[in-house]
Amino acid sequence: MPDEVRRQGERVVEMFAACAAAPDDRAVAETADAELAALEELLTGLAAEDAGGGGDG
Repeated sequence: MPDEVRRQGERVVEMFAACAAAPDDRAVAETADAELAALEELLTGLAAEDAGGGGDG
């Protein structure tokens, strides 16, 4: 899952750069928001795995 988190984090950075380039584009802003929500979901799942002892170490 760490690779997924990294890739999603990169996607979030790309989308926020797109927001900076087109601050009035609502579609870009909505996509950035969705990408950020996806990252949050991945991180929440990772935290739940850590809290539940689901790791391998």
